Amino acid sequence: PRWEYRRLALDMLKRADENIQFQAFLLSADPDFVQESSRDVAPLEAVPTERKELLENFDVVLLGDVNPYAISPDPKKCDEFMAALVEFVERGGGLCFLGGEYDLPRAYLGTALEAVMPVLFDEAELRGGAGDTTREFHLQLEDPDHPHEVVRLNADLGVNRRLWEDDNGLHAINWFLPVSRAKPGSQVILRHPRESNSYGRYPLLVAGYYPSGRTLFLGFDETWKFRFHYGPRYHERFWRNAIRWLALGRMKSGDRRFHLELARSRYDLGERVGVEARVLDNDFRPSAESTQAVRWSTPEGKTSELVLGAVPGRPG
Repeated sequence: PRWEYRRLALDMLKRADENIQFQAFLLSADPDFVQESSRDVAPLEAVPTERKELLENFDVVLLGDVNPYAISPDPKKCDEFMAALVEFVERGGGLCFLGGEYDLPRAYLGTALEAVMPVLFDEAELRGGAGDTTREFHLQLEDPDHPHEVVRLNADLGVNRRLWEDDNGLHAINWFLPVSRAKPGSQVILRHPRESNSYGRYPLLVAGYYPSGRTLFLGFDETWKFRFHYGPRYHERFWRNAIRWLALGRMKSGDRRFHLELARSRYDLGERVGVEARVLDNDFRPSAESTQAVRWSTPEGKTSELVLGAVPGRPG
């Protein structure tokens, strides 16, 4: 396992409090290796490849530098895994891509998961690699006055900026992935301080939405160096921020099969209110039922039942 896995899975997630429950699957482990997991969670025996299993059991998936066609000897299972991850994000799940020197993103270009990534790549740049990795550099905040919540390590914005950008802050980085640019609608959070292409300095941490879920792309694999000088404090704060932000799409949705929407946020007294329910069946597919009952109550506590009819031609 690379150091990102060791420090994240073994040092942070395995010792996390009850607010975080995790299961890991290390593809390079021996066949009889008991996979890592939280104390009260059963270890995985295989990579979850089915859409229903992902949707029912997970809020966030962290995808390391692994070849998607190595997760199962059956290529159909591998394709199913990638398709299931796409739908997982579409339904509000969080997906983090941890770039690496071998397979991520190279093995994902041209697959279903490429569309979910919040960044674009140039194959010539990828073949050229990261350039001189003997020169250390500090990650640069894209907007130090209004930093994204993932990179808020200190409430004082001046201290926060110095942590990221100064020699006395977080340990410098050596390696990075040459991401061509962020996709339209995505948000660049961290950039390389020097290296650039025709679109500007390389983005190294990018956040995106697809469409209800959230995605992060890390173009470096040395967050474990954040433990130098400071111990686990800022390494764990960074990853807790990232996991919390990625999980928000699922946390806000309540019951994962039901979603209620109103056309507007404000109505006048006596005005007609339109209510739309988006409903999935037990297999997380758009419901084919002709009606859906909704129970609602007034501020005085009087309850009533409203029956919604299906919209023709729009399952769910």
